[in-house]
Amino acid sequence: VALSTSTITGTLADARLSANVPLLNAANTFTAANIFSAKPLTLSGNQSAAAWTTTGTGLVLAGASLTDTTSSGTVAVTTVHNTAAPTLLASSATTYTDSFVHRMAGPPVASTNVTQTRAHTLGILDSTSAYRNPAAGAFVVANAFGVTSNSVSIGAGNIAMTGELAIGAGGVLGLLLSANSIGSYGGASTIRIDASPFNVASSSNGSSIAFSVTTQATSGFGYLTVSQVSATACALTATGADSNISINVVPKGSGVTNLNGTGAAVAGTLAVTGATTLSGDVNLSKTITAAATTGAQTINKNSGAVNFAAAATSLVVTNSLCTVNSVVTATIGTNDATASGVKVVPAAGSFTIYLGVAPTAETRVYFLLTN
Repeated sequence: VALSTSTITGTLADARLSANVPLLNAANTFTAANIFSAKPLTLSGNQSAAAWTTTGTGLVLAGASLTDTTSSGTVAVTTVHNTAAPTLLASSATTYTDSFVHRMAGPPVASTNVTQTRAHTLGILDSTSAYRNPAAGAFVVANAFGVTSNSVSIGAGNIAMTGELAIGAGGVLGLLLSANSIGSYGGASTIRIDASPFNVASSSNGSSIAFSVTTQATSGFGYLTVSQVSATACALTATGADSNISINVVPKGSGVTNLNGTGAAVAGTLAVTGATTLSGDVNLSKTITAAATTGAQTINKNSGAVNFAAAATSLVVTNSLCTVNSVVTATIGTNDATASGVKVVPAAGSFTIYLGVAPTAETRVYFLLTN
């Protein structure tokens, strides 16, 4: 029977509506795609419900089995939930200082009868996460939340990276550490870099890594530790397109640069500006000529000893370190009855040692060469 609109008046009971009509005060299930063109879509209102734990009580996207009915072979990219980039327009000239596709105002706020051990703004459960101990932070990735779980937390926690971290010109990477925040040794904050090698690419704008360590006033100290699992020495190496690149270690104010340990070996040129204090044994490269070997020698080292034959008054030492401006100091090392008056004259690639009075027997003379 066809009814005219004029005969339909009053309120129609819910029970008389089709099952396809959604109700405002009842649960509704949509089994087909729906498009809501009116904006914004707002979820509001306070509610009370049984504990919702990880199920959620706001916007819930339930897990489901999704079957691809057309693809085969390798598919480059597949996406379950996609947010396309919106285009922003304005009726007049407008500048947005910060623009977001999705913005979250912060983590949950504890209120009546609630205590939060860790509060997160966004959490992602990911079994591929590499490190542990998720703390409160803006962004957390973990395979399970808890003290022993693996996590990547930006805001607080641990960050594990495989690949490159690129920082644009003028950018800054800041790590604000508290005890136990990124690997802990005895409660001290530690930055641990497991890489071979760990490189910082620098351009003409002076990019750099700066380590700032704040320590307790009464105990403890800041340090940068490089560990090596094999006997191969750890290296601080300058690289780049130029043939000659220096490494500067610069203390502040009256502070000093310390080389500590059972041995501090320097291979090559070490340039020191300012006062230098050496505490402990100082080892310079040397060659001591064996007894009974007399006359001219080739010793390409900073120190050593040669032997004058009886009655000899001069001896040439060929030395690739020597220049005409080298400072060479010589000392007689044998208690000979007559040998005395030792003198040294440097030249390019060699120096000559003279004795003012010839020795009675074989006599050793030590030398020290500096530039």
